[in-house]
Formats: sequence, C-alpha cells, structure tokens
Amino acid sequence: MNSAIRTVFRHLLRQIMEGRLSPGDLLPTETALAEEFGTTRMNVFRAIEQLKLHGLVVRRKRAGTTLTSSTPDPELLRRLFNESSKIVYLLLSRNPRGIHWSRATLSALAQTLKNAGYGIRRIRFPENSDPIEFQRILDRATADGAAALVIFPDTGDETLLRKQIPRLLATKTPIMILHRSDDLDRLDFASSVVIDHFSDGIRLGTLLRRNGVRNAIILRNSGSPPVWSRLRMAGLKIGLCGSGESTNGFPSECPVFLEEFHPELSGAERIFTKIREDRNRELFFIAINDEYAAAFIALAQKHGLSAGCDYHLAAFDDNPKYRSLGISTMHVPQKQIGELFGRMICENSWYHQYPVHVSVRVESQFIQRKSCRKLK
Repeated sequence: MNSAIRTVFRHLLRQIMEGRLSPGDLLPTETALAEEFGTTRMNVFRAIEQLKLHGLVVRRKRAGTTLTSSTPDPELLRRLFNESSKIVYLLLSRNPRGIHWSRATLSALAQTLKNAGYGIRRIRFPENSDPIEFQRILDRATADGAAALVIFPDTGDETLLRKQIPRLLATKTPIMILHRSDDLDRLDFASSVVIDHFSDGIRLGTLLRRNGVRNAIILRNSGSPPVWSRLRMAGLKIGLCGSGESTNGFPSECPVFLEEFHPELSGAERIFTKIREDRNRELFFIAINDEYAAAFIALAQKHGLSAGCDYHLAAFDDNPKYRSLGISTMHVPQKQIGELFGRMICENSWYHQYPVHVSVRVESQFIQRKSCRKLK
C-alpha cells in the first residue's frame, strides 16, 4: 500500500470509527476522494478495496459504495487503523538452520524498520504446506496494507513457494524474498537478496591460491549436485586456477592440482594414505558445505587423522550445527541481509516510480578456525 492509498484508507477508517459514517451510509465517490487528497481514482479504488476485504463496505454498480448494514467491530477498526500506519509482514520458515539467516538477521531488519517507524508482524510458514492458509496470509497482508511481505525460507520451503507463485504474483503487497538457493527459478516478480554461491566459490578459491595452495581436493556428493553446489564448484575452479584461456567455461591451465573426492564412494583408503604420505602437509580439502566437512572429519578421525594437523580443510555455510568442530568456512553476512531488506523497504521510492523488482547479491566472508593453517 503506497502512501496515497494508506492516507485514503486511514481517513475512511477514522470516519467510521468516529461515527461520521454510519452503517448503510454512502461513501463519497472515488472522484471526490481523489480530488480531496490529490491522488488518482485508482489509488482511491485500492483504498476502498482494503475496506471491502474486511467486510466493511459493499460495492454496487451505479449505486456506489456503502458501509455494510451491520455495526462494524470496533476492535477490528482499531486494529486496522493501527496496523495501516506502517507494517511489514515476515513469513519465516518453521525449520530455520541458522545458515543463511538467524536472529541476527531479524534483529537487524527490525531495528532498521523501527528507525523508520515501521512495525513487524511475524508469521510462520503454514503447517503441512497448507495452500489455503498460505492464501490467508497473503490476504491478511494485503488487507492490513503491509508495506512488504518479506519471506525467509529454508530447506523444504521452496516446494511450497514454487506452488504458490501464481498467488504471490496476484497479491497487491510488494514481495521480498531471501534467495538462499537457486531452486526457485521464477523469482523475477519479487525483490530479493541473493546468496551468491558462485562468487563465494571464487573468493575461497582465490584466497587459497594466493596462500600457496597447490594440491586441492574438493569434497562433494557423487550424484547430480544441486544448483548451489554446482555454482560453488564452478567458482572454486575459477578462483583456484585464476585467469587464462578457458575450456567449457573453466580455465584450461591450472597451477593447482585439483581433484574431487566423493566420501560415499570407494577410494577413501587411497585418500587417507595420501594424507599420511603428505609429509609437508600440502593437501588442502575443500568441502562443498560444512555438512560434508563434518562427515570427512569423522571419517578421517577413524584413521587417526585430524584436521589442521594432518591435513587442511575449509568449507562453506558456517553451519551452527558444526561450529564445535572448528571448521574454517565461508560465513553468510546474516546481519547485512536484515539491514538490506530494511533499506529496500524504507527507501522504496524506486518501487513506486518503477513497478519492477530489485535484486541485491551478498558475498560471504571467510572465517578462520582450527581446521586449516592460517590464511591471509
């Protein structure tokens, strides 16, 4: 709801709350309201639609718009009036892992919005991916005149969101989403903050190459990898190999001896023999995420080998579940994500002037821990 719609909406609510408009009364025409508030008839139409969504008015062709014959609920009127000032809906995953967003993200968003006079209403994803409840959430956000619906999904939520894209497209509330993977391939209707897995791969690969890593082994699954894994792989290869002529999108000449290891396949003994023979401790393992890093650490411990002493290891995600293992990893800037969403909502002149989406990409930062030698 833009400021013009909000102004008309709140004016009509106040008229009802103060008894200046009684049940059955005819509202001023859209033309008259548009002239009074210096706005367009479309904005007035949308403001009255907000009243209609809550059952406060009835529209009839040629007869105009009237208040319903029943006395409106004063509690409903007060709630609508208070919330129509500035409210942001947050739709949160029921199973957050703390990798891409956390309390730090939500706190940074809340503080940024609070500084601009906005309030927040937090809602969890519907249980059992209930599409009807999802539609109710969208309807409430629209009816409350929410400045934005900000969606923080996590693993498993993409299936629901993909199915709800038609509903999201139809809603009048601006949609913003944390794009934490590339499983959602049709997000161009929404503004987004995007986790840049490709750039993260380049950044980590470049850091390792500049620190003299010459023997790198990438730990990942052997099957068809998800998009985020493929992007990290592609970025790692470019970062490790540097610039130069390319073949199939990757540098053809690489100063780093690069190979892959899939923990679920045979060949583990060869890898651990290689670690034992690496007297200079030159082997550097790069796990595609912290989960693979943790699995490899456990497997290596069974062979009497420890990360940071017998071999070096780095990964992605900074997963809270595995922080006790001391994995050096790429950390998503969670606080920055919250601040970015807040600025996108508060500094929203772009949205009203140009009905398009805005996409901002964020890059992770490397956190040094004990699983590898110190990198500069």
